[in-house]
Amino acid sequence: MAALSVLRSSVRDELGELTAGRWSDTQLNSWLNRGVDHLVGEFHRGKCYELLRPLIKYVEYTLNTSYTEYTMWDVINNSLATTTQSSTNTWYGYIHGMLGNYPLHVADAKEYHRLIATYGEFAPSTTTPWIYFSGKDRATKYLAYTNILKTTEPVNDGKLTGATGGATAYIAIKRPPNGGTWQVGVEAGTFYIYGDTGAFQAENLNYIAPKASASEAAIVTIAGVAVASVHDCPTFQIFPTLTTAAAIKLWFLNKPTAMSAATDIPDLPYDCDNLLVWWATAQAWQADQRFEMSDRIGAKFEMELQKKITDFKQTTFTWL
Repeated sequence: MAALSVLRSSVRDELGELTAGRWSDTQLNSWLNRGVDHLVGEFHRGKCYELLRPLIKYVEYTLNTSYTEYTMWDVINNSLATTTQSSTNTWYGYIHGMLGNYPLHVADAKEYHRLIATYGEFAPSTTTPWIYFSGKDRATKYLAYTNILKTTEPVNDGKLTGATGGATAYIAIKRPPNGGTWQVGVEAGTFYIYGDTGAFQAENLNYIAPKASASEAAIVTIAGVAVASVHDCPTFQIFPTLTTAAAIKLWFLNKPTAMSAATDIPDLPYDCDNLLVWWATAQAWQADQRFEMSDRIGAKFEMELQKKITDFKQTTFTWL
């Protein structure tokens, strides 16, 4: 792909504006970045994985058997150490996964009956595993705990309250401690939280289960304040339920990186330059209320986009 400065010049050529006049570089940058997002979405929908190579990532992660629901945040972050977590999420979409040596079949909500079947053609098995995207990790921060004090294990949407300072938060998704299982003793881990109020400190946490009225005092000790960690990742379940630790291998799409510097290059293949330029040009004509010109170049963009999707569409992920 051409650099951002070249793409801007190409858009100005299409507009008949050889120097910055009607539209600033900042506005053209915005349209070009939105164009990248639009093309990534269309290529993902069209299964054009060859065109998405700059964004495709691969990761392996060992799933813990003590939990039935996982978050993609842990998988792509690939670390249980709270000190290494990033604060933002780069997840864009799922492509393909394997559990051990076996491909994961994807089930949607209408196919849930397949996941709970104990026999039949589609019954989950160790050689025919399924992945079901069950929800969304709403975490906006995390709290590190240093010691488990009670056998009561918190669950999703349970309420945590600072025993000393009175700060509150809700658990976004239950996840394993660093040692793998919830047990009393010196066992560190992390709570992914949302909806927090007040400031946590080095203190014990009290806990109220969802829909419960009674609070259980001092279930864990935390080290200090909650730290920003915006997840917004899907949660998922594996069927059949794991009985031993298993490695998941995952191919996924990263979000495209927004361009700002003149030398930045979009996360698309080189032969998508014209598509990106035409999309941005159509937006500029529309903003200028030149709807005939916008429709004309928009139709040109759409025709070439469909040709591209037809040429690169893959019915299966053949190049793993």
